[in-house]
Amino acid sequence: MQLISKVTDVFMKKTVLLVTLFALVAASTSFAQALNTSDIRGYVGSFYIGEKSLRQAASFSNEQLLYGVGVSIGGDYSDFDVDEETDRRFEGNVQTLSGSVAYVHAFEDFNLGIVLTTVSGELDAEGTLPDEALKSDGDGFLVTLGAAKQWERLSLTLTGTIGELSFDSERESALASAVTKKSDYDVTLYQLELTALYALIQNEDFHLSPFLTVGYSSLENDAFEESATTDSFTFDSFEDDSPYVELGINGQLLTLGNFVPYAAVSVWQDLGDDEVEFRVTRVGRTPEFETPDAAQTVFYGNVGFAWMINQSWDLDAGVGYFSGDKIDGFNLSLSTTFSF
Repeated sequence: MQLISKVTDVFMKKTVLLVTLFALVAASTSFAQALNTSDIRGYVGSFYIGEKSLRQAASFSNEQLLYGVGVSIGGDYSDFDVDEETDRRFEGNVQTLSGSVAYVHAFEDFNLGIVLTTVSGELDAEGTLPDEALKSDGDGFLVTLGAAKQWERLSLTLTGTIGELSFDSERESALASAVTKKSDYDVTLYQLELTALYALIQNEDFHLSPFLTVGYSSLENDAFEESATTDSFTFDSFEDDSPYVELGINGQLLTLGNFVPYAAVSVWQDLGDDEVEFRVTRVGRTPEFETPDAAQTVFYGNVGFAWMINQSWDLDAGVGYFSGDKIDGFNLSLSTTFSF
């Protein structure tokens, strides 16, 4: 009887140990699956909207500082797709719409201006598994200060931009027991940019001007919590700093009087790292992981026209296409300037 009792005790202890180990492995596997789901990486989309907003504001500001002395208003719309990558593990569509108003004053030797820009953006992302999705809507404002100086052939513009975007997001995961997770957070944006444009060919028929831009942008997402559910996360703040350069060429046709068609091509290169680091917390664990940027190199092409309606009013419109690494899309722009 004692032998049977000892055998029974050993069997029960081993059974309890195996059950405990199995439970720990199952919990660890469940957590790993939840952590590795692609939907939580979609939060990096707030930076995609922020980066496009900064570019729209800078493009409008540079144009007005050089050629738009007076009061200007304008709008810009972009739509682009982000493809899945090994460590990003989601794909989606991003749309941004911005409206800007600028005042540029001409001093004796240079132009000085201020630009206010409002932004609205939307991200729709899908994960690698069915029913994984994240939708983010954001809006906010940017303020740009800038100066421009022109010589006979060389032009320089310097701009600095600061802003904030507020986001509301909804996340759906592939877990059977999951419900919609909601969250809200802010993104702070900074950018400093210097552009040099040189009139290589300048005659009565056309202008051909190469340009070089060097800049630095910084985006930081606040820490936030998803609404409390069985599979919700708490995110530490995360950021993306990007020194960059852009090299291109712009051409203008001057044979049509006050109507001036133009075209431009350029290549943009991120000189910093190519990833955003995340740190999240769930069920007492705080792991870290990285999500690669959507693009390190982007090619831009743009065509449009500038039309001097009369001595006081000018109209500018353009359409562009851009593509690089894992993104491709288009943008539309329209602006008018009242000079006095």
